[in-house]
Amino acid sequence: MNYREQVRALFRETPRAGVFSPEEEAALRTAGGRLLCGRRGSREQGAEVAFSLAVDGDGTIVEARFAAFGCPHFIAAASLSAQRLAGRVLAEAAVDPRALAAELEAPAWKLGRLLVVEDAVNACLTRDGCAPRVLS
Repeated sequence: MNYREQVRALFRETPRAGVFSPEEEAALRTAGGRLLCGRRGSREQGAEVAFSLAVDGDGTIVEARFAAFGCPHFIAAASLSAQRLAGRVLAEAAVDPRALAAELEAPAWKLGRLLVVEDAVNACLTRDGCAPRVLS
């Protein structure tokens, strides 16, 4: 499959990939913030992603990170979503899988996988706190 350069770069470099350390979470809490996490999908389905959102006391996402397993389009969509979530207030923290698919030129049959990215972000927004684990 031919991937556009943006997909290849996001897949290769995976900006914002990773999880917050216990020390980072403690510093966030000390400063009046919190960590929100959400996970959706499964390896058996070919797409699994976990997001961690560091939120300050005013409800602004100061940093977003992700861990993902899936195809290049899926990982690129998770990376792009994490980049775009940073700086938004929680009320504006939405992911549009159709817009991601169009931007990344993902084939229509991959839209279902990109919906998993949206579901994981929504899971972050409906939970307070988390115990993320690294995808293995």
